[in-house]
Amino acid sequence: YYFCPYPDFHVLWEDYRVFNSLGAWGYINLCNPHTPSPEFGDLRNYLSAKLIEEPQMTKAEYENHIIEFMQAFYGAGWQEIKAYFDLIHRLSAGEGKCFSVYSSPEVIFGEHAFAPYNDELVGWFDRAEEGAETETQRIHVRRLRISMDYLRLGAIHQREMTSGDEGRVNAMIREVKAFHKRCF
Repeated sequence: YYFCPYPDFHVLWEDYRVFNSLGAWGYINLCNPHTPSPEFGDLRNYLSAKLIEEPQMTKAEYENHIIEFMQAFYGAGWQEIKAYFDLIHRLSAGEGKCFSVYSSPEVIFGEHAFAPYNDELVGWFDRAEEGAETETQRIHVRRLRISMDYLRLGAIHQREMTSGDEGRVNAMIREVKAFHKRCF
């Protein structure tokens, strides 16, 4: 599930504090090293480096590093990306949920969890891309959008394809084809 975001940022800070209290001095941070990450892998790597460099940082400092990274990486539309970031953490925070990097989006977030946010998600990413100040920032937004579209389209696909409305079915087919084209 390389396109699925792994919402572990709420525990990353805590994990590194525990590792440091136990005297750990080496870490293996498993992110997707094979391709530019279509989720928040760059942020995870950045935060891991900051936590190794500054193991006693406060939670407020950690949160500030997230914002600083997003401002630089995504540009002026970073708040839209932060809204998505907060949503994936909110949707994955259900009581008793346990997941791993091998878990499907349905296990992490729940069945069709992103369907109610379809229009909102599209708007966030449209505004984030408009706010990007450089081509590199636009590429970062577009790459992350693959992750969002993967979740969003997966959540609405069945509803649209079984709607009985030929226009909605055809629109869904076009959107899935466009998604595949962006990925490859």
